[in-house]
Amino acid sequence: MSIENPTPPAPEAQVPPPPAPSPYAPPPAPAPYAAPPAYGAPPPPPARRGRGPLIAIVLVVLLVILVGGGYVVGGFAYANSKVNSATNAYNKVVDHENALTDLFNKLDAQFQSNNNDPASASSASIKQDKTLNLQLASQSKTAQPTVESDDQALANADSSLNENSWLTALSKSSLDKSATRINHARAALAVAKTILADSILYGTFYASVDDAALDLDALDTAANAGDLNAVDSAVQTLKSDVAKAIQQDKAPGVASE
Repeated sequence: MSIENPTPPAPEAQVPPPPAPSPYAPPPAPAPYAAPPAYGAPPPPPARRGRGPLIAIVLVVLLVILVGGGYVVGGFAYANSKVNSATNAYNKVVDHENALTDLFNKLDAQFQSNNNDPASASSASIKQDKTLNLQLASQSKTAQPTVESDDQALANADSSLNENSWLTALSKSSLDKSATRINHARAALAVAKTILADSILYGTFYASVDDAALDLDALDTAANAGDLNAVDSAVQTLKSDVAKAIQQDKAPGVASE
């Protein structure tokens, strides 16, 4: 309190002391729990693998199947075409052989029906025998080109069967059968070539023999008629025909007897 302000100062507020800690204080509050996971949404799907390798494998398998199937189908088709061509060539040759056989059979029947024994044959019979011999020689010569052509056709067919064997491996059995048939046919043609060549020589030779027989008949007729000029002419013709027959007798294919 002073002289200027006789009012006394207000007393200072008393701050109560802090309460003493209780010996039984409550435990601290627990920590907050973590929020549970949301169960409503499914988990994200795993990442998908690429399909590229699988597609590539499938394509390779399909390609192998297509190539294998094409090989089988193409091989059979190719082999069948070769077998069919060989069969056609073979059948044509057989047709020609049958025709040639018929020709020889007919000529043989005509020879058998004609009496060609020089000791008892008439002039007409000798002339008929000569005609048949010339026909044998002529038709044998005509048949030779056909036989040569047939043999070449079979050789080509046989060679064709062996082409592209890598493609026809599955048809080897049928190809081998065709090749065997062709080989037999070619062997028969080889025999036919020899027969035709011999038939030409045979027919030509015996036609000359028939000429000589006719010359003897003409000589006999001239002698009986007392025609010396005719006799001389018949003798000269006989000498020429006999000489020709002797030369032809030495040719291969003519029987030695």
